[in-house]
Amino acid sequence: NIGFLRSLSLEEQQIPQRNRVPQIITCSHEEIAVEVAHGYAKATGKAMAAIVHNVVGLLHGTFGIYYAYLDRVPVIVGVVAGPCRFRDDDGSIGLL
Repeated sequence: NIGFLRSLSLEEQQIPQRNRVPQIITCSHEEIAVEVAHGYAKATGKAMAAIVHNVVGLLHGTFGIYYAYLDRVPVIVGVVAGPCRFRDDDGSIGLL
C-alpha cells in the first residue's frame, strides 16, 4: 500500500499539541499518490508527503514529481523498500 501524510502548517507546528497522528490515505498507484500530494499542496499551500515503493514505484511516480516541479509545488516524496529476502550461511532464507 502507498500512503500519504498530511503535513502541518507553520501555525500548527508552533502550537504545542499532544497525540497528533498524521492522516494516512491509501492509494492504488504511485503516480496517483504523488498527484494527490501535488493537488493538495496546490489547493492548500501546504506540502504533503507521498510514500512510494522503491525502484518501480519510484519510476511510476516520476511524472507526478516532474509535474509538481514544473508547477513549483512543494511535494515530499519518501521511497521505502518492502521486506527483502536473504540467504544465511547455512542456506536458510530469512527476511530483513
